[in-house]
Amino acid sequence: MRRRIEKWHRDLIQRQRNLAPSEIARNSASFDGMLVKGGLRLSLFQRIGAVLYGGLYLLFAVVALDAALSFPFQIVKESGIIATILNLSAQIFIFLLGSFLFILGFRIARNGLKSQKVYRLKSNTRDA
Repeated sequence: MRRRIEKWHRDLIQRQRNLAPSEIARNSASFDGMLVKGGLRLSLFQRIGAVLYGGLYLLFAVVALDAALSFPFQIVKESGIIATILNLSAQIFIFLLGSFLFILGFRIARNGLKSQKVYRLKSNTRDA
């Protein structure tokens, strides 16, 4: 019994070593993409995780949008046309970033909350 457990443990370690970092990054990116697009059938725990994951993006979006819309918004404390342009461009950038994070978080959370379609196989038998 002990040998079987040790063999299983060695096999498990070996399987983990067979993953290249590029494969891990590609799989992670494809999973995140599928969360945004909504093409996965998620279990209950995965759906809860998707809602929390989307909620984190929404939280960052609210903070960024609040920072962008607060008045006065000053990164450069000096006065003048250059300082005004820098402050305005930073405010626009943070607003666009907050908008992007809001859309991303909303889509992920929505895909975690929407009901999953259940596919059933059609039977070839007919009821008489």
